[in-house]
Amino acid sequence: MTQKTTRGGRYDGPPGDPAEYWLPRDLALWERSWAKTSGQVQTYEALDLDEAARLRVAPDMSPEAVAARSEAKRRHAEAVAYVAAYHGTWGLPLDIRADRRWGSKHLKLTARQVDALLLGRDRDATRATEAATVAQTDPLTQWLLSSERPAGAFLVSLSQQVASGRVLSPRQREVAERIRAESTTTPSTPAAVEPGMYQSPDGTVFKVQLAVHGSGRPYAKRLVLDEASQTAEFVYEPGGLHSIKAEWRMSLDQASAFGKLYGICCVCGRVLTDERSIAARIGPVCATKV
Repeated sequence: MTQKTTRGGRYDGPPGDPAEYWLPRDLALWERSWAKTSGQVQTYEALDLDEAARLRVAPDMSPEAVAARSEAKRRHAEAVAYVAAYHGTWGLPLDIRADRRWGSKHLKLTARQVDALLLGRDRDATRATEAATVAQTDPLTQWLLSSERPAGAFLVSLSQQVASGRVLSPRQREVAERIRAESTTTPSTPAAVEPGMYQSPDGTVFKVQLAVHGSGRPYAKRLVLDEASQTAEFVYEPGGLHSIKAEWRMSLDQASAFGKLYGICCVCGRVLTDERSIAARIGPVCATKV
């Protein structure tokens, strides 16, 4: 007697039965032939053609059932269209598009997938509407979408985010607001530094003069003192013109105090030897330059 569980393939019937049986398709007929030959009665249920026919249930053709199937078909088509047009990073539509059945007639979404996709579509539409409303009232969103925004990679990503209807996180808004404040703040223009003598709060003396040869632009020199030899000279100070402030302009009294302290003219750097220059603490020609 045969066993109930068999492997698939071609099987011969009992002796005297010329038919060929392919299992599992012809399992019921094959089992019936062997049972008839051996004279045994089947003690298990065999799925014959009549029983298979009885198990086939005719589709419900009531108006309600037809309408439900039509609605399900429409929702399925809308979900497929949403997946085809999706350009975000949501995993569900991306996984569906990566399926080998995508684009063929064999693709069949489950009812749960259809519900999730259509909910996502409605959510995206709601976010886009809210973003459009916010863009009309939120100054930060308007700034991100405007041409006044600096061309930085971070701000570009934020502008794309708000343009797609996604809301900025609190941390993103904080950083964007700080960048916006820094970019929109007009820096105060320092007062122009004219040629002349200047003394910083720490006592360093600078001379601003025009380049006689070449560009004719102003540049700065710093007075370097050598107290041991009682000499001084002016050396070029790179970038010094940008660190000097207009309010540091030396007065005649400050120049005289410098000459009294060091015995050197703060304008030309020479030692004061003339009696009148020693008395005035500055040379007569240099006094006109202060």
